[in-house]
Amino acid sequence: MVWHHHWEGKTMRVRSIAAAFAMGIASVGLSLSSAGAEAPAAVVIQAHACAFAPEQVGVWDASGGIEDSGSYVRTFAISAPPDRPPFTLGPFREEFVFTSSQGTFTVMAEERSTEGSLEGVWQIHHGTDAYASASGHGTVDFFFTPVPSCFGNVTFTFQLTGVISKAG
Repeated sequence: MVWHHHWEGKTMRVRSIAAAFAMGIASVGLSLSSAGAEAPAAVVIQAHACAFAPEQVGVWDASGGIEDSGSYVRTFAISAPPDRPPFTLGPFREEFVFTSSQGTFTVMAEERSTEGSLEGVWQIHHGTDAYASASGHGTVDFFFTPVPSCFGNVTFTFQLTGVISKAG
């Protein structure tokens, strides 16, 4: 019986410590949530290629969670496996840097070319100035339209659809 009573005391002490810990976590959560982060908003970012070599560059515009436009450059691209011939079906990763008068943000994309389409996901990796605290993610689409652009008689569009937020 003494052992049982002694155990109950430890159980109560453990419960008290656990309750204090939970209250501490809750107060940290409350202070973090009051930091002023915006709720994620729907966004569509369209990157229109002007050149594919020696590096892919072009112009972009965004609507929804951000209203902005500027230029972009693809700074990294690799296929899997790395020695896969160009224009063959399979997975690949890319990195794009989007620049505007408001700042820059970098998007990492993981895609897979399939018969007749491109499937993939994207995520904002980091940003500067107005985009220093930006976060976002979504899906990737690629299409072309017979509308004249900086590339000629066709517009190649890399479209990022998803959500974006910028912390306070």
